[in-house]
Amino acid sequence: MVIKMQRYTTTVLEVTGCAKTGAAFSTTPENEVCYISVAMANACDVRVGDRYKATVKPNFPERLHLAKWIAIRLDTEDEDTVLIEEDDDEEVIDVEDKTDDEILTEWAEVVTDDRPREVVTDATDADSLLKIRDQMFTTLLHMSNGELDDMILDVLSIEPMGFVDVLWSILSINPVKRKDFDSTQNGCYTKVQSACVRLCRGGRLVEASYTTHNSVGKAHTTIVYARRMEQVNPTCV
Repeated sequence: MVIKMQRYTTTVLEVTGCAKTGAAFSTTPENEVCYISVAMANACDVRVGDRYKATVKPNFPERLHLAKWIAIRLDTEDEDTVLIEEDDDEEVIDVEDKTDDEILTEWAEVVTDDRPREVVTDATDADSLLKIRDQMFTTLLHMSNGELDDMILDVLSIEPMGFVDVLWSILSINPVKRKDFDSTQNGCYTKVQSACVRLCRGGRLVEASYTTHNSVGKAHTTIVYARRMEQVNPTCV
């Protein structure tokens, strides 16, 4: 089962810290933390002090204590987007040997309350949603294996599912028919499938195979992945 799709929200993000890993953290006008993935931060050349008109979605439940939101699109052309000059000093936080909570504590130290508050509105324009969807696929395709692995493990900590459902859960979008995939979407499909297999072989996931029969006796086998053996029927593994 796919995680229930979350409603996208637009807001203005101010980048408050960039890690040496390439990821970045930012804050909304309400001082709520928003995570910016490595792939997205690199694609937009995100720098501390940048302000982006952005589309965000709620973070996974297990990571809400680190960041309430995840950025899924940064609009570099919007009038509310203000980027710092290239020669400005940028604060880069060394994340080596530090926990996520320690990193967030350092990022929070540069957050201020002297910014004008922006109105947060829902993104409803169909054209914008298609652009958001396309950027999400592109971000996923260029995501590092480590970052993708963490997202897959987060999704599968909720309930077991096949790799296709894992793909839609990570993206939090309505499924697209495979026959309608473009090259980027096909790349994401293969990437998530390979990641699930790799995590399973590495002992970080378990695999269960369920076989059902239709009214004429034709068998259909479904493969699902889970974090723990108790999430699936051990007799089916």
